[in-house]
Amino acid sequence: MDYEQLAKQYRKKAILDVDSATLSKVNYRRSDIEKLLPHRHPFLLVDGITGIDLQQQGIVGFRKIDPQDPIFKGHFPNYPILPGVLQIEMIGQLAICFYDFHKRQCVDMPDDTVTLGVRALKIYHTLFQHEVLPNDEVTILAKLLEKDDYTFRGIGQILNGNKVCTIAIAEFYIV
Repeated sequence: MDYEQLAKQYRKKAILDVDSATLSKVNYRRSDIEKLLPHRHPFLLVDGITGIDLQQQGIVGFRKIDPQDPIFKGHFPNYPILPGVLQIEMIGQLAICFYDFHKRQCVDMPDDTVTLGVRALKIYHTLFQHEVLPNDEVTILAKLLEKDDYTFRGIGQILNGNKVCTIAIAEFYIV
């Protein structure tokens, strides 16, 4: 798969059709996401999941960028910008959440859901097009591209309104 071409294809449009009839609306919050991810505050970077589409193989989440986050005291303090590495992490965390729903082929979250053993393996392509600033509420999209028995590859975006801020394509190892 030509990841650079794929990233160029989605520079100005969303990777998922969030108005699709196949998108299941959900309302999962941090306490639910903690069932899927081992991360906790301050490194749980997804505030909520609002849609899952098993047919498009994607997921929709969001994050409210807290202006009091200590990262802003040191990352361009006179013009605070959310670091790109944290944006990539947001996308990765949401992609890992999707992998659980994909694996079960169900958008419900059972009470006995167990956190996944998944680790980032490789970043193939990243593009930072627009800044993410304090007080922004961004939409996070992640979509499964390929998988095998040990890894999966996905593409994700950070959107602010209809503006694509960040695109990342990565590979994850299933522990």
